[in-house]
Amino acid sequence: MKTNKIVLILLLAMALFAIGCGAESDNSSSSRPAADDNADADDDNGDNFNPPSGDDDGENHHSYQDFNTIFSDAGPIDACMTDDGSIWVAYVDPPDAVNRDHNALVRYNALHQVDWVYSGPVSFPHTLDCKGNLVLMSDCFDYSVTLLDSITLEATRIDFSDWYEFVVPNAAQLTPDGNILVSDLNNNTIIKITMEGEKLWEYMVIDEAPGSFSLHGPIEAADGHLLYCLSDRGKVVEVDQEGNEVWSYDSGLNFPKSVQRLDNGDTLIGDHERIIEVNQAKQIVWEFDLKEVKGFNVERLPDGNTLNGTSQVLMIAPDGTILWTLGAYSNILDESIIQQNKRLQMLRSIGYL
Repeated sequence: MKTNKIVLILLLAMALFAIGCGAESDNSSSSRPAADDNADADDDNGDNFNPPSGDDDGENHHSYQDFNTIFSDAGPIDACMTDDGSIWVAYVDPPDAVNRDHNALVRYNALHQVDWVYSGPVSFPHTLDCKGNLVLMSDCFDYSVTLLDSITLEATRIDFSDWYEFVVPNAAQLTPDGNILVSDLNNNTIIKITMEGEKLWEYMVIDEAPGSFSLHGPIEAADGHLLYCLSDRGKVVEVDQEGNEVWSYDSGLNFPKSVQRLDNGDTLIGDHERIIEVNQAKQIVWEFDLKEVKGFNVERLPDGNTLNGTSQVLMIAPDGTILWTLGAYSNILDESIIQQNKRLQMLRSIGYL
């Protein structure tokens, strides 16, 4: 089994950047319920969501530009900010991003100076999420998510490799109720777990062959609804706790990869070449052009500014002014802190339960 995984990883490595991260496998022996069965399937660890209808027609798929045209050098893939003002940035190194020398998690202080670097092992970091003093990183080809205390730098790694074949955690969110939401790209499934790695529920977004690369950026809103991107369909979907589709947006999207429900009820979408804020009536009320940056992992901060974390870290004011930027990883290679190669104090690595 390990040999097969290694072979598949090598074959897929060059294709990874066409979709951010992903893998293919044959899950015919998996016990995962099909989407049509979710309504009746029992889950020993919690309740399943019921799937919305109409998302698996296989039509209107969108292509995506190769990441090598976005990253000419090792560059940021996502960024977030903790309560102390520190900016956390995950960097990936093209052309294939897997286990590359410059894949790293970097902390900048409030003065935008590098003061801490974790440079390995980081297989393929893909998203970051910060809440309070916690930092959550998804790592696609380490088959894990890592939860880090930004003050003590103590970390817990939750390992999915002993679960279903090829769980690819391409996104993870710290939920409002203190748990973790994980996107399994390869199996088109959203999984909610505790911070101890115990499964609360799972929800298959679309029932199609593994490796479709549709699912990105799911979040759980304060009301318990799920929002997620069907990237290759150019669509953002919201479902309630019963899995009923209650809202969607698909007007002119080009491979959306991140979504955020704002306090005013609007929805922020990172759409590869732009950031848009859309109201419930599906009208664009704010937009920022990212054609020169090719960003897609974005977040609206409590102060009203918007953080773009991909290709180039940008802090964007509500009027569209760029307040500051952080560039490629090569720009900080001469920092003495890099040479010190500070590392996480990995207290424990636990399996998915």
